[in-house]
Amino acid sequence: MKAPRMLGVVGYNDKNRQEYDPMKSKGLGVKEYNITFYALSEEPKFGFMNVNRAELLKSIQKITLAEGTICYKYERSK
Repeated sequence: MKAPRMLGVVGYNDKNRQEYDPMKSKGLGVKEYNITFYALSEEPKFGFMNVNRAELLKSIQKITLAEGTICYKYERSK
C-alpha cells in the first residue's frame, strides 16, 4: 500500500496575500474562531489562482475525504 501524499497549498487571505494573517479581533471581550481542514483525494483544479471561499468549497465538494474543525476562543487585552 502506498503512503498518502501530503500536500498543502497556501491560498489568498482577505488582504489578497499568500501568507498567514491572524484574524482581527474587534473590541474587547471573548471572540470565537473556527479553522476547518480538509483531506482531499486529489488536488483541486482551478482556472485561476485567486479563488474565493465559495469557489473553493464547490471545487472540493466531490473530492473531500474528511474534514475537521478546530474551534477556539480568544480574548484580547486592552
